[in-house]
Amino acid sequence: MPSIKYLAVCSALFPLIPLLCSGAEVGRKTFHLAIDGRENAVGTHEDPFSSLEQARDAVRAHLQGGGTNEVEVLIRAGTYPFEKTLAFDERDSGREGARVTYKAHPGEKVFFTGGVSIEPEKLEVIGDPKIRERIIEKEAIEHIRQLNLRELGITDYSEFKSRGFRRPYKNPGLELFINGKAMEKARWPNEGFVDIGRIVDKGGVPRYGDFSNRGGTFTYGYDRPKHWLEAEDLFVSGNFSESFADDRLRVAKIDPEKKTMTMAHAHLYGLKSGKVYTNYFAVNLLEEIDQPGEWYLDRKSGIAYVYPPKGGVDTIQVSLLDEPMIALEGVSHVSFEGITFEVMRDMAVYMERGRNNLIAGCTFRNIGLLAVCMGKGAEAPDGEYSYGHHESTTYKPATAVSRELGELDNWLYHDTVFYRDAGYDHGVLSCDIYNLGAGAVHLGGGNRKTLEPGGNFVRNCHIRDFNRLDRSYRAAVNVTGCGNVIAHNLIHDAPDMAIYLHGNDHVIEYNHVHHVMLENNEGGWFYMGRDLSELGNVIRYNFAHHVGVTEDGREGDRTEGSAGIYIDDRGSGVEVYGNVLYKTGRGRGAILYKASDVKVRNNIFIECQHAICARAWEFGIPENIEKTFGPDSLFAQRLFAVDYLKPPYIERYPFIADYLIAEKSWKSRRNVTENNVLVGMDEKQMFLVQNGGDVGLGENFITSGDPGFVDADKLDFRLRKDSVVFRQLPDFKPIPFEKIGLFSDEFRSVR
Repeated sequence: MPSIKYLAVCSALFPLIPLLCSGAEVGRKTFHLAIDGRENAVGTHEDPFSSLEQARDAVRAHLQGGGTNEVEVLIRAGTYPFEKTLAFDERDSGREGARVTYKAHPGEKVFFTGGVSIEPEKLEVIGDPKIRERIIEKEAIEHIRQLNLRELGITDYSEFKSRGFRRPYKNPGLELFINGKAMEKARWPNEGFVDIGRIVDKGGVPRYGDFSNRGGTFTYGYDRPKHWLEAEDLFVSGNFSESFADDRLRVAKIDPEKKTMTMAHAHLYGLKSGKVYTNYFAVNLLEEIDQPGEWYLDRKSGIAYVYPPKGGVDTIQVSLLDEPMIALEGVSHVSFEGITFEVMRDMAVYMERGRNNLIAGCTFRNIGLLAVCMGKGAEAPDGEYSYGHHESTTYKPATAVSRELGELDNWLYHDTVFYRDAGYDHGVLSCDIYNLGAGAVHLGGGNRKTLEPGGNFVRNCHIRDFNRLDRSYRAAVNVTGCGNVIAHNLIHDAPDMAIYLHGNDHVIEYNHVHHVMLENNEGGWFYMGRDLSELGNVIRYNFAHHVGVTEDGREGDRTEGSAGIYIDDRGSGVEVYGNVLYKTGRGRGAILYKASDVKVRNNIFIECQHAICARAWEFGIPENIEKTFGPDSLFAQRLFAVDYLKPPYIERYPFIADYLIAEKSWKSRRNVTENNVLVGMDEKQMFLVQNGGDVGLGENFITSGDPGFVDADKLDFRLRKDSVVFRQLPDFKPIPFEKIGLFSDEFRSVR
């Protein structure tokens, strides 16, 4: 398969190839598109198309007419609105060596938008005295403005919804963006969280089979809620039980006398309190608009109440499109380059089947869900927790669906070999992705049962601020399937993890990750686990720092269990090689939780609480062994799902053969920790081994001082040639630190 670089060189040479005979079709076929083009245009520079549909259909006609050369559609500067999905299929495919490319005209800015713009002059002073009375902070009233969306013909707001851990992907309904930034639904407190009080009723607990969806009740110890009694669609958002499970719960009732709140529906684990992370904030409150950047939408009247940001209002946009903007289904060899995708409720680009499609040099911003999805999702059945996340419950098979993710993340818990039909060799290259609601890229590809690799990739992308709405388990990249690549990305600023992995033989390499896991607990910048058949994954040459830790070294208030690399609950068969991990807070450089066959070699751990934490699970009684490793157990079923004792699994991973051998305890097997460098840590705490966990400790170099870094103060952790490390560990190989992170190519310049 030719590389992108090869294709780029070929593309540059095509115009130089002379005509060999009269009428021969060589070079590149170019169509033109402009915001002021004509409906019946022919697509030339002088007579450009006016819509992407015209351009797509012209390309399709050219290809079906026998065109075999490279095709490009040059899009002139402007904002192109989308009211529905623009779909591409097999008829729109290029071919190997002759791609079809939709790209911004060189030097011009092109915006694909799923929303509409509103003149700032439409903002008005609040006139209704009842509304003014409801706002608590009276000094804020004179700053707040109202925007009558209904009068502007905007009537589709969707509902304000529950969202969180193990809930389906849901678009957020209408969002408001001022000066290119998402406004935040008015909340209290303005920053941080307040603790959950005493639990009066924990409510239903779907995690353990109680699907009554009964909302729980807890007490509070402050007076603020007495002002919220008129509020409609009031929610509380936070962690209501477990450190890793954020949620947004609708409030059904406030009792100001008893100081209790009752939820309208259950939290997955039921309500708990008393932990550093069991806390929340109230959100979607007209009463709490009191600072720049906040807003509230009255869905009955269609009026938005807005506290404009400091510095005034230059632009106003609202999101309308509630389906993917671009769908590539069965199409191959198609590219989109240099385009900004923005202001929509759903995902921007959906891919399914096909081969070798590329999204390159694009910007994705201000999006309700995510930027790119490769592969089908699972239909979300009725009910908030239809699949529960409880392994002893029987579930009807999920229906695979195109153009949405739905209940995918939850369904993968029950059908770990779910085939997403994502296609092969698709890529997201050199894109800037930020201000998204629920992650950035959902990367499917390959087949877990056959171990056929997908070859799909996310490479050289700058991804930040990707959890505006869903604050856990919607990673910058969620990868599934087999044989995909996440490489050379810069990922930062998120409450939870950067990369969440399901599947086999994925490669995670040369990524620079920092300031993630800033709110949630029990996770890392990289996370996988709970499936003994997810093997062959490689984590190498990554630099991660300030994981669960702020720039000034302050540990996140809710992140006592954060880590660098988190291989959870029997995640096994991983190679961890050549990584640099610096300041992972109260967590660990790497956690091997009941893991086996994990090789931790040639890494540098700097000022982590523990370099490695390895823990097994002592059962003590035969019944617990049978429950966890018997033929009906979750772990057994996941091994049986891939026929682990037959090819290709037993051939690719021969060590898997003893994974279901019952013992008095689940003992980790064959882990190796050797040839690593550990800097600035308590020697007694560097390797934390609990309950029979297996580190597989070999020779490592431990030092309290600088081992010879080029410039540690500037986070340049290359080792100088005269470093003591190379004398103490002769087999230690230099880590190509200078290659980690973003690189310069035709779409990005990195200094």
